[in-house]
Amino acid sequence: MVEVISGEGGDDSKLFAEQLFTAYLKYLDRNGLEAELEETGPKKFSFVCENPKAESLFDAEIGCHCVQRIPKNDRGGRKHTSYVAVVVTRLHQQNGQMVESDLEESFQRGHGNGGQHQNKTSSAVRLKHRPTGLEVFINGRSQQGNRRTARMCLAGKIKRFLDSGIKPSEFAGAGRGDKIRTYNLADNRVTDHRTNAKVHHPDNILKQGKFELLR
Repeated sequence: MVEVISGEGGDDSKLFAEQLFTAYLKYLDRNGLEAELEETGPKKFSFVCENPKAESLFDAEIGCHCVQRIPKNDRGGRKHTSYVAVVVTRLHQQNGQMVESDLEESFQRGHGNGGQHQNKTSSAVRLKHRPTGLEVFINGRSQQGNRRTARMCLAGKIKRFLDSGIKPSEFAGAGRGDKIRTYNLADNRVTDHRTNAKVHHPDNILKQGKFELLR
């Protein structure tokens, strides 16, 4: 599961989270992979890809991402800086930490681009772990498949939480010094701070999903 969570920067951070999420979906498509969308909201966008190849693609994306640009509504032409966090959760089979009596499961109609079957049947699954408050929402076409995926996602979230003590939403509080990449759109440049790789046409990343250019 890949989650893109907005942080500092207000509305511009939310916009950047959505842009980065869309670019990731294109990155998946470029690599011949498909994903199930999890529930999205004003501050978080996420998807699930069960193909093991996805782990190697997105391990390099984990961390704090920064965008610098001049918002269209800023009459003074001032550069604005926003931050988002990218969190990757590995899927796990249900384990001893997930006691059936601790789970709260509900179903609802799917939504999005899944066609009439998805939108008119209760195929979407929400699964919550009461002791930790962690939950997932899977919105694919098959209720049975969604239940299986939801359990693997939730098991992964619980394991990560128990290992780190940090919930997904708290990763968005990553400090500025922790950033792994800066999208400096004002100067037409993307820099990866771990490898010092630079791309001078950000649209190749954000509009075409060519993240391999930063590897």
